[in-house]
Amino acid sequence: MNTFLRYLNLSVLLAGLVLILTGYYHHELHPVLGFLYAILFIGTVILTMFYFITTGAMIKEEVQSKNLDANLYQQTRQIKKYLFPPIFLSAVLIVTSGIYGGAVNAGISPGWMHSIFSFSAWIMLAWSFSMLHRLLQVNKDILLQVRQRNSVPGENSESA
Repeated sequence: MNTFLRYLNLSVLLAGLVLILTGYYHHELHPVLGFLYAILFIGTVILTMFYFITTGAMIKEEVQSKNLDANLYQQTRQIKKYLFPPIFLSAVLIVTSGIYGGAVNAGISPGWMHSIFSFSAWIMLAWSFSMLHRLLQVNKDILLQVRQRNSVPGENSESA
């Protein structure tokens, strides 16, 4: 799942760059692609957050039921505390960019407002992706620690 999330987030990041470029070279495609991108982005954010929330809940359950080091669960909470705010801000900026894009198409707002939110969203997404890449590995290491501490020799005698 870590590899999938890495490639998915990288694809969304690159698609955002392509979307920004279509606004300058293929203006008629830009609103449709922007709408599709917003849906893809929000779906990716939901999947990424779901992964961290689910693995955190699994680690919490294992720590409590097997009396493992509570610091393992606290580390997963720190990951979410560190990663979720930039991801949320990226989502807010993407949605705001889409709203301003619609306002530009309707002639209500200047194009530079849409560009500011678009570039801000992309920069925030790039920063979030760099954090995500590192924190996925940290989360994987925590999961491995829980599995290693959970596997006690002689416990797997169910196959008999």
